[in-house]
Amino acid sequence: MLSAMPSEHLQRLIRKEVKLFPDLTIEAVTGTLDEVVAYARTTPLDIFEVILSRGGMAHALREVLPIPVISIQFSSSEIMSALEWAIALKRPFAVVGHESTVHQVQSLWQALQYEDAIEFVPLQEHELLPGIQQLKEKGLDLIVGDIGAVRTAQSLGMDFITIPSTSTSVKDALSRVARYAEDTWQLRRELNLARKVSDLSESALLVLNDQSIIVFSNEKA
Repeated sequence: MLSAMPSEHLQRLIRKEVKLFPDLTIEAVTGTLDEVVAYARTTPLDIFEVILSRGGMAHALREVLPIPVISIQFSSSEIMSALEWAIALKRPFAVVGHESTVHQVQSLWQALQYEDAIEFVPLQEHELLPGIQQLKEKGLDLIVGDIGAVRTAQSLGMDFITIPSTSTSVKDALSRVARYAEDTWQLRRELNLARKVSDLSESALLVLNDQSIIVFSNEKA
C-alpha cells in the first residue's frame, strides 16, 4: 500500500494504526498533490496494490494514477469538532476545500439546521490561492477546511481551523484497504487456479470480461 498524504502528522497516525493490520505493508510519501504525483510517476506502481489518501488528494490521484485509491473519509464527529470550534469564536468564516470535503460539511450543516450564514467554497488545488485571496479581500479572515485550504489561508496570514482525521477514520480506511487486499489476493488465487485447469484442456480457452479485455487464456488459445 502507498500512503499518500498532505501532512506528516497524518502519516504518523497511519503508521500507528497500521500496526493493527499485520498483513499490510506500507510505503509513505508526504507532500502536495504535485509532489505525490511526481513521486508516483517515478516509482514502479506495480509494487503497490492500492493507494491510501484523503480528501481532494485522493480524488485527484484517482484521475492520474492507474491503481485503486481508497480515501480516508471525514467522520461526522471530526467535521463537528471543527465547526463547533469555529462557531465558538463568533466570527464569520467560510468552509473551503475540495468539492468532496465541502459538500460533506455542507450536508451535515444543513442536516443540523444551523442558522448561522456561512460560505461553502469548493476549490480545486490550482484555485485555492486566488479563491481564498478573494475571500480575504471580502473581509473573511477565518477558514475551516482540509489541509490544502488551511495551508493556503496560513500563507495569506488568515486564521484557520483544520478538519482533523482521528484514529477512528484512519482505522476505518485501513480496514477497507485490508478487505480490498484480501479480495484481490483471493481473485488472483482463483484466476491462477483457473489458468492451471484450463491449460489441461485440449480445446483453446479464452475468457473476456464485459469490456472485451482478456482476463486469462490457456496456452492453446
